[in-house]
Amino acid sequence: MSEQKLTAFERKVVGGLARKAGLAATLLDTWANLPKDSVQSARSLIDDAQLGITEENATRELLDLSVGLGLVDAVPTGFQPRKNAHGRFRRLAFALNAIDYYLSDVQAVQCASCLDGSPDLVREADADTRQLHVRVRGRQVEVS
Repeated sequence: MSEQKLTAFERKVVGGLARKAGLAATLLDTWANLPKDSVQSARSLIDDAQLGITEENATRELLDLSVGLGLVDAVPTGFQPRKNAHGRFRRLAFALNAIDYYLSDVQAVQCASCLDGSPDLVREADADTRQLHVRVRGRQVEVS
């Protein structure tokens, strides 16, 4: 498989963390710089990433979600990367940063230019299924 394409596992993780792509990217990038067997808590990660205490709940939610996605394991003292997952943290952070950039900058500019009543790009989040539905020029694309 080409290194430019995400593996099935990486797609699952990126899709699962995309709602908070910027925060997830920051946390994974920070954790990538720590020893691969290090155990982290929400608090230790936000401290290492130099984030504010206001991000602690969102970080905890992302860590819990990451357990379900198979990225980390919950251990008695916090969270630890699953076997071979730590080596993917930087790559996943890059992909999540790209999503964050697109959603916050590119899409915002495109949607701002669509104020004439016929948007070419519309993003709708479905909270029940945690999926993102995107309509581009009338064609719906589902991003999960």
